[in-house]
Amino acid sequence: SAGDFVSMDAELARAPRNADYSLPDNGFMRLKTSSKLIDKGTDAGLPFAGGAPDLGAFEAGGPLSAHRAIRCSTSAGW
Repeated sequence: SAGDFVSMDAELARAPRNADYSLPDNGFMRLKTSSKLIDKGTDAGLPFAGGAPDLGAFEAGGPLSAHRAIRCSTSAGW
């Protein structure tokens, strides 16, 4: 529910990226520390913080600078 997130304000999704092209630190779709969605996901082999992955767009449990892009590849090469 909306109570699990710092903000669900869609206007924040339009905020400009930081100078290093990372996402802005505006709380959009970030889980609150009290969210019941933390550690409720299934381990799919990607990095996560805590006992299990979080449900949601972002993994909680660290500063935003700790979030890093994961490069995905396919057999098609794109």
